[in-house]
Amino acid sequence: MPSVLFICTANQFRSPIAESYLKEKLKLAGLLEDWQVSSAGTWATKGQPAHPLAVKAATGIGLDLSEHRSKPITAGLLERSHLVIVMENDHKESLQTEFPDSQSKVILLTELVGETMSNVPDPVVDKNFNPVEVTDMICHILDDGFNNLVALAKNNGHKK
Repeated sequence: MPSVLFICTANQFRSPIAESYLKEKLKLAGLLEDWQVSSAGTWATKGQPAHPLAVKAATGIGLDLSEHRSKPITAGLLERSHLVIVMENDHKESLQTEFPDSQSKVILLTELVGETMSNVPDPVVDKNFNPVEVTDMICHILDDGFNNLVALAKNNGHKK
């Protein structure tokens, strides 16, 4: 069973939206029961709800984040994941430093569509970014990079 883990900083905006959106895509493709999709944060406090801005932006595209609760990244989560998708280069570098065994399965979200240095901005921290636009960005990347994501997760799963 392929497993994907999305990572952002607090696990309250970007990674929960990515998690929820990928689950919806997999559900529509009839694949959700065959996949594990989750999210966590590099600096997350366990048990926090999704940020109100995330809830509002997600609701606008038909996603429900009301049940989401944040969790910090752990070695166990990384170990169980075939593909770890981060929102920022800093996330990638910190995970690869703290958990060197995970290096080969950690990618930046924008790498799914061929952009190797582009971060997905955090609209909670940087008010210059509109939450709806960031949500749209995450969804468009997952749409355009869906086949690549599926192939990477399945390929990494066969390596285990």
